[in-house]
Amino acid sequence: MMKRIPQEWLEWIADNLKSGVKDETILKILLANGIDEDIAINVIKKTKTEGLQFIQRSFADFCKSYIYVMKS
Repeated sequence: MMKRIPQEWLEWIADNLKSGVKDETILKILLANGIDEDIAINVIKKTKTEGLQFIQRSFADFCKSYIYVMKS
């Protein structure tokens, strides 16, 4: 199960809710793509009340630019 939803998916959710797609339909698609059910439900609810959601950055996201792969 995926615990984070990519930003492109968050935009897709917001666009579909705005255009009138039912919550149940969006939820089924998210679950079919491996998103955790509780997270999917919460994101749909928050998007309906607050609008487009954005990914919350983690420590790894902020440090990603400092990680280099070295080949021998």
